[in-house]
Parts: sequence; structure tokens; C-alpha cells
Amino acid sequence: MSRTLIFSFADSAIASARVLFHLGRTSEALHRLQAVLQQKNLSLETAFAGHRLAGEIALDAERYALARKHFRRALRLSPGDAESYFHLGLAQQQDPLGSDYRAARCFRKALSLAADRADIQAAYGLALIRCRKVAAGLKNLRHAFEKAPQQIFVLERLVDGFIEARRPEQCRPFLTQARFLGVARTVIEQLQARLQFEEARIQQQKQKRRFPESGGILPFLRVTAESTTVTGTSHGGVVRRDSASWACPHFGLPRQHRAEPG
Repeated sequence: MSRTLIFSFADSAIASARVLFHLGRTSEALHRLQAVLQQKNLSLETAFAGHRLAGEIALDAERYALARKHFRRALRLSPGDAESYFHLGLAQQQDPLGSDYRAARCFRKALSLAADRADIQAAYGLALIRCRKVAAGLKNLRHAFEKAPQQIFVLERLVDGFIEARRPEQCRPFLTQARFLGVARTVIEQLQARLQFEEARIQQQKQKRRFPESGGILPFLRVTAESTTVTGTSHGGVVRRDSASWACPHFGLPRQHRAEPG
């Protein structure tokens, strides 16, 4: 078989795997790519495209170790590819067993190759916060928002970063601006709900430190928009008196009887 036929077959297989990936058939797409990448005499461009696509599919399937393997091989073939460094960092950042320090190094390298990418800078800012470099991380998150205030990926990392920095109240103006610029209302409301929950959790922790002997802090959070929410004391504890916390009776569903024939 000639090299031209090999390249044509490999390129078509990679293109079909990309289509399968977009259709949600990740396992089939990954299996097809791995079969192609085992072939010999592939061109550098074809092998690089195959490994990078395989890494993206594995990352989407939460197979982080496999994703890192393919992205490293892609970078051996093209050391200056910012996208591969970016996704390699995501494979570290999203993995519960991954390293935030390695993720930060990957994002820093990707950002040096593509300084105008807001998504890379947002991911880099979040990684820095997780590496306990809060000031530098928040600075990068703000710069990323300035570059792309309507990009959902950037907004999600922005919220994650301010929450992990324990400054959720400082993130609200950014969401207000993003909503004004036309970001979908449902997206903004979901992100605002996360901030509201985190603010309530921080307030609850402060109250627990302030009254360590009260024993009345509920083990869960109930965020409510009512302005009439008050608390009282009962037997030395804190009691919720908002309508959302009222006890309600639970009625059993009536049994339905089918009429007997005749």
C-alpha cells in the first residue's frame, strides 16, 4: 500500500472520529483513533492531529490519564502548540488526583504561546489560586474577563476562583456586567446562585465561630429571598422562623381502586 493511500485512510478515519465525537459517541471515536494511531508511516501532521483529538475525547470522557498521555505525545510532535498545552493543563486541573502546580505550568506555557486567549488566562488564574497565589490568580481572572466578558468558560472560572479565594461578593459586579452584555439569563442565574450559596455558607461559619456553644446551626443551608426571615432562640439554640422552614404535614396518596366489571 502506498504512503498516499495510508495518509488518505488515516485522515478520513480521523475526520470520521471527529464526527462521532460531536455526535456524542465518544467510545467509538476513541477506539477508531487508537486503531489509526497504531499504524506506522503516519505523517507528523496526521499523527499530531490524531493524538490531540484523542486527548480531547479522553478529556471529555473524564479519562484524564489517557488524555494526558495523548497530549504529551502531541506536544512531542509539535512543541509549540498552545492548544495542547492548554488541554494538558485542563487534564491536570479537572482530575481529582491531578496536580494544580503542573496545571499552572501548562497554562503559563500555553499563555506565553497565545497571549490573547482569555480561556487560557482564566484557567491559569484559577490554577494560581489553588496554588495559594491568590492575588496573582485574581489578577489573571480579571484580565481574562476584560478580554472575553461574554465567554461562559471564563465566567465559570471567574466564579470558581472568587469562591475558592473566599471572596464571592467581589464577583457579583462581573456577572452584572456580563448579563448587560447579553450572556444568557439562565447562565447568569446559575452562577449567581452559586455565589449566594457560598456567601450563606461563609456567614454560617462566621456565626458558628461567634457562638460556638449555641449548638443551633443547621447542618444544611436554605437560601431564601424573603426579607422577613428572622431567627429566635429556643433552649439556647437558633431556630429558623422563615416560612420555608415551617413544618408541613405529609399526606399519603389515596389508593386508587379499579371498578370491578359488572
